[in-house]
Amino acid sequence: GLQNTPSVEIPFAVASEFPYALSKPDTFFVLPRELNEISGLAMMNDHLVAAVQDETGTVFLLDTRTGKVVKSLKFGGRGDYEAVERVHDRLYILESNGDLFEVPSDHTLWTGRVKARHIRTSLSSKFDAEGLAFDPESESLFIACKEYPGKGLGKQRAIYRFDLKSEEIETTPSFLFSSDTMSPAIKNASVRYDRFKPSAIAIHPISGNLFLLSSRDRTIFEIDPRGSVLSGGSLTHERLRQPEGLAFHSDGRMLIASEADGDRAAMLIYSWHPNHE
Repeated sequence: GLQNTPSVEIPFAVASEFPYALSKPDTFFVLPRELNEISGLAMMNDHLVAAVQDETGTVFLLDTRTGKVVKSLKFGGRGDYEAVERVHDRLYILESNGDLFEVPSDHTLWTGRVKARHIRTSLSSKFDAEGLAFDPESESLFIACKEYPGKGLGKQRAIYRFDLKSEEIETTPSFLFSSDTMSPAIKNASVRYDRFKPSAIAIHPISGNLFLLSSRDRTIFEIDPRGSVLSGGSLTHERLRQPEGLAFHSDGRMLIASEADGDRAAMLIYSWHPNHE
């Protein structure tokens, strides 16, 4: 069983430094007020990123060179939208109850409003689904849950796989993480279960590793495809008050977006240092 021995089931090898200098972003942008509740990011091409925010059913297109909104698409009403991901010619938006909304990703076709296709999943709001990442290997979406991991899984956080062909969620999680498996990855800090709450995930376009962001304790982890925690770091930058969005440029640069949390929402961009030991 997985309940009491997560560290046996999930190997971790803290071998490397986190491959981004988290205290030194290359650039940061203060975002428009309509994105104060920004909650998810997805790369569209080399200089455009899609963003959603918690409360309104709108996808915003941001230029990563200026931080400005260049276009938006209304797809739904009020809700709790937590993540967005591009899969080929479609965009998927994740609601915290596990539902997905599908719209075309070709922004040249966006004309202000579209009726999204609504896909219900077997997750529910108690899971608090917040992270979404496309896994090209398996043609599926990973969904990271901030709270409940599933029946009998105890004090762990889960990532489930949504198969894009069958449109079903696999019954057992693809990844399970306990605070014990995460703690060794962060120097001079321990990861507490009640504060380790995954809020975003993304797959690195070059290394293929999964990156997992936790907004509550402002930590980020690099995990290999087998589930081993490779490295981690603390998000100390004052602009990252409540980091909830994560995406990667094709060249490995990392984008993190933070909700305003009493200030203004921001997007920070970091260069990749794959061998920085």
